[in-house]
Amino acid sequence: MLWNPCTGFTSEWLQMEAFVITCAFGYDHVNDRYKFFAAASIRKSREFVSKIFTFGVNNHWKAIENSPLFFNCFAIELRGEFVKGTFNWVVRIPDGNSVIVYLDLGTETYGQLCLPERDPDDDFSVIPVIGVLRNCLSVCFDHKKTHCAVWLLNKNQRWSQLAMIPHQTLTFAYVIKFKCLSILYISEDDVLLVRDRGNHKLYLIYLKGWEDSFAYD
Repeated sequence: MLWNPCTGFTSEWLQMEAFVITCAFGYDHVNDRYKFFAAASIRKSREFVSKIFTFGVNNHWKAIENSPLFFNCFAIELRGEFVKGTFNWVVRIPDGNSVIVYLDLGTETYGQLCLPERDPDDDFSVIPVIGVLRNCLSVCFDHKKTHCAVWLLNKNQRWSQLAMIPHQTLTFAYVIKFKCLSILYISEDDVLLVRDRGNHKLYLIYLKGWEDSFAYD
């Protein structure tokens, strides 16, 4: 259910006769509505469905057209990243590559985005990790087993490289062993807060001076 303590709004309980694979909550700025999304499997028929519940005066569930990529391939991480009215997931497709599948809350339709192009000589299989920085979609993945590349999707829906973070660097003999980072936040003066998904440590990466980077347990 949705409860807004500021306005006192309380929704009805949401119920689905299905096994929920993933769900998400966000704001549809186009139609000025809050919406709840659920991708589910019907227990009896084993059919996959995508449904959206719109909160408001006329609360209702609505089934939308499924994304073949989302259900027939493999979502690497089921928790979608919400940015600019869209939920986004990284999906591994049959050829071994990955794409971003998104759901637009305004149009209630799926779409897909290509990930940044990698160096053709980099044949190492990677697991991209998406996030949100400065209200833009971000992605981080390993580069030639030596760096972590961080990219941002700009207003023109083009990827621009934000940083190349060395695996081994920094003062105090810190050795960064991560190959898969979650990019959590970037400050106005270009300091990145990242999390090593392997050992769960937090790092501050000063993009304007690698010698000032630190690790935190």
